[in-house]
Amino acid sequence: MQTSSPCTSTCRNCRFYSIEGRRGGHCQLLDVPVQGSWKSCSLAMQPFAPAWDNLEEIMLWPQESLMQQPA
Repeated sequence: MQTSSPCTSTCRNCRFYSIEGRRGGHCQLLDVPVQGSWKSCSLAMQPFAPAWDNLEEIMLWPQESLMQQPA
């Protein structure tokens, strides 16, 4: 059994890749046409990688819900 690699090795395995028929695909992050078989760039992310951009907001959810409850 093989384990998956933590890094994204090709464009087609990247979160920002969208398929465009037979022509290959499009990188939504860089806004350029790409081929799925190309080696991915350093900005590539796995499709189901956690989004850490709003981590502070997620940590505040329990506090906000406690503040909204009537006493």
